[in-house]
Amino acid sequence: MRLEDLVGRRVDRYEVIALLGRGGMAAVYRARDTALQRDVALKVLYPQFLSDASLVERFRREAVLAARLDHPGIVPIYDIGEFDGLAFIAMRLLDGPSLADVLRVRQHLTVDETVALIDQLADALDYAHARGVIHRDIKPANIMLEGLGVSWDRRDPSVLERARLTVPTMRAILTDFGIAKALDAPGATTTGFLVGTPEYMAPEQIRGDTRIDGRADVYALGVVAFRCLTGRSPFEGTTQEVLLGHLEGAIVDPSALVPTIPQPIGAAICRALARRPDDRYRTAGEFARALRSAARMEESLPRPLAAAPRPTPEMVRVAPDASTGIGNVHPPTAREGAPPPAPPATGAAAPPRRPLHPALLALLALGALILGGGGAVLAGRLLIPPTPTPTLPPVVDTATPTHTFTPTSTRTPVPTLTPEPTATPTDTPTVTPSPTDTPIPPTPTPRPTVAPTATPSATPTETPTAAPTATPTPSLTPTPSVTPTETATFTPVATPTPTPCPITPIRGFGEVWTKNATVARRLGCPTDIERGGDRTLIEQRFEGGSMTSFLPIGDIYVLVGFARGEWQRFPYPAPLPPNTPATPTPPAGLQTPTNTFGIIWATNPGVRQNLGFALRPQSDQIEGAYQPFTGGVMIYSREGLGRGKTIYVLYADGSFERYDDTFTP
Repeated sequence: MRLEDLVGRRVDRYEVIALLGRGGMAAVYRARDTALQRDVALKVLYPQFLSDASLVERFRREAVLAARLDHPGIVPIYDIGEFDGLAFIAMRLLDGPSLADVLRVRQHLTVDETVALIDQLADALDYAHARGVIHRDIKPANIMLEGLGVSWDRRDPSVLERARLTVPTMRAILTDFGIAKALDAPGATTTGFLVGTPEYMAPEQIRGDTRIDGRADVYALGVVAFRCLTGRSPFEGTTQEVLLGHLEGAIVDPSALVPTIPQPIGAAICRALARRPDDRYRTAGEFARALRSAARMEESLPRPLAAAPRPTPEMVRVAPDASTGIGNVHPPTAREGAPPPAPPATGAAAPPRRPLHPALLALLALGALILGGGGAVLAGRLLIPPTPTPTLPPVVDTATPTHTFTPTSTRTPVPTLTPEPTATPTDTPTVTPSPTDTPIPPTPTPRPTVAPTATPSATPTETPTAAPTATPTPSLTPTPSVTPTETATFTPVATPTPTPCPITPIRGFGEVWTKNATVARRLGCPTDIERGGDRTLIEQRFEGGSMTSFLPIGDIYVLVGFARGEWQRFPYPAPLPPNTPATPTPPAGLQTPTNTFGIIWATNPGVRQNLGFALRPQSDQIEGAYQPFTGGVMIYSREGLGRGKTIYVLYADGSFERYDDTFTP
């Protein structure tokens, strides 16, 4: 039977009106309750699943578990039953869109909207967890939104562009407790296959741990927050790559992906997405409070406009709450390390002036440039308070060929040109040598610069010679006239047309570089030929990433993450001193790295925290390759930590990506 075939039919006392959506186990219809005369959402299990007793039991349990919960953020259950070979659940009809619908239209939400959404969802989850019920399938499709202030029409999703999740009437409601699990029934959902949505599943769910508590929902809620703010999931790709990312990958800080996301917000989400449940927030409400606190902190202490610089290769990024390690690398903001303002002097006659607004200062600077040197001095005397220490005179940037400023700052042509027509007699000593160029008068020659400042004392007999006064202007005219032409002619020449790289990458490096325009743009041209061969590379896999070294170079590369993440470079380490503190004991099944990797791991607490313990011993010397670029490095590994031939693209900004090497000679 097709899903559409139920439309117009009657299921028990419910008349099916329209198909609203479909999921992995059931379809949801709009139906009319003929007994109570109200519309409901009718969830009908797919007929092909009726022969699976465990699935039918899980479907019934959804109604039983959800019926135990009475909270405005959890959809209420009205009825459960079977009719004509169909199992169904009747629940409250929610006319609003799902969060998935909103994200499909808007791609991402603002920080305020995300905080408001997580706040409501956390309240509902804490209520359910306190009653021994965990959801285990938190995702945007299972979050319905009501009261957005727009008329939701499934045929016209564009209306959601105007939807805002910060309106007071907005209500986020959790639905679909189809795989929810009661904490007092640990074996009720053991069906032999993975349950949940891979993009939002906690690592313990993927491993199939028998004991899963509410912190699995906290993890999924962190993924929802990550998706809302960045427009993407923490791990993307095939189902296997996504699951492996949750188990072994490193979470990239959302504030590193989207610079407008405050760093405290990103730190809170990263903690919610910790791989070990003990490292996460204990409750969903604790996570929501951390987000609210981070949002208020960022509101009162704004971030600097300039983006934070990436860490240098010798630095390691660590979680901000780490007790040891190098720590996060961030530029000091106005609130960090800035000297406190000096107290006002005692006995001052008047309070100090308030600092001028930056926009006003910009306008004053522009006006000063237009008015020239005299106008700048006048504006400065009028607007700059006299109490501060004397400021340095304006400096002309000789490195930048902006010749338009040269006459204003050095020669001040405006004062000399203006009095020339009126004070012609004074300029006679200066003008006389210019047209003739041959006679050199003995006395007037040393006084050309003094003549303009002196009062008109020249004899009137020399007035005819004042006619050539316009001749000095040619000496000044070439400077402004040549300057615009120079800048106009040389500006387009400064941007060279794209030219082929002197060195072109080949084989696997060349295939990745030529087939991925973004990789080619970010890496730029190679600065040297590819080097490599057999027994040139060693690597080792850890819980949160890997270490690798191209032996002819000798540097150690620490890669945090697997498919993508961040990297740091360390020089070949010196042997450990004899009094080095003992490293922590690894849990069962893990090990402590040795040799050069072990030295880097032991002497850098940040590396230990980011990578965790080693999953396997350091590899033997295997086939590898290395090629530097203007914007990063490419490294080839024949084994790729057990995944086969792999190419790592390490960008100069500290991020990296992994590509399968599909090149065949």
